[in-house]
Amino acid sequence: MATSTKKVLYEEIVEQMLDCIKKGEWKPGDRLPKETDLAARFQVSRNCMREALKALNLYGVIQSRAGRGTFVTLDALRRISNTEMLEALHGDITLMELLETRLLIESQIAGLAALRATPADKAELTSATESLCRGLEDCIQQELSYNPSDLGASVHTIIAKMAHNRLLFQFMNSIQSELDIQRGMVVYTSEEAALIRDDHWRIHDAIQESNVKNSIQAMRTHIENTHRILRRLRPGLPPDFPTTG
Repeated sequence: MATSTKKVLYEEIVEQMLDCIKKGEWKPGDRLPKETDLAARFQVSRNCMREALKALNLYGVIQSRAGRGTFVTLDALRRISNTEMLEALHGDITLMELLETRLLIESQIAGLAALRATPADKAELTSATESLCRGLEDCIQQELSYNPSDLGASVHTIIAKMAHNRLLFQFMNSIQSELDIQRGMVVYTSEEAALIRDDHWRIHDAIQESNVKNSIQAMRTHIENTHRILRRLRPGLPPDFPTTG
């Protein structure tokens, strides 16, 4: 197996070993060769091999057992899949991929928020929406450009929390940096600020009324409007979301 020098060497070994596990050369529960044998196979020093094994252990892909050796964990394939998903989220993700993900997931999160929100949740959403819309109103009245990134993020984070689904909330947190980049790109004209203000009040009202269908549609409309605004700033974006039936 060829050794690459493009990355930190131990990281390259980690990738090669993960590939061996994915291909079934080492199956969940299998014992790995000795450290010296692995170092010889991958043509690296024992120190480098030790760093690679340490990283795989932190990933939860392998586990050392005193006096018995190092084994592939039983859930190694799931852990590899999760790691690859996180790398994709923080890697070369396109703006359109992020918008499509928001359209599909955030609209459903809004529906769950409408279904599950507590009175305290709804009060928090009202406060955050009022803060966001005050900033938008200033933009509208003074006919200024406006970037409401922090306030907008706060509203969407609260809605994600209101869904009371820890996995969905963690997923939204995992793409928060990408969402922040997207929001940072948006500079609303006064007309667009009015549109986004109305979007957020529609989302707010539908959730307050516990109307699942309207909450989903209101969030979908908001993300579609965001897409249109981003197209003004990034003309290379596709014109519309693909229909999903």
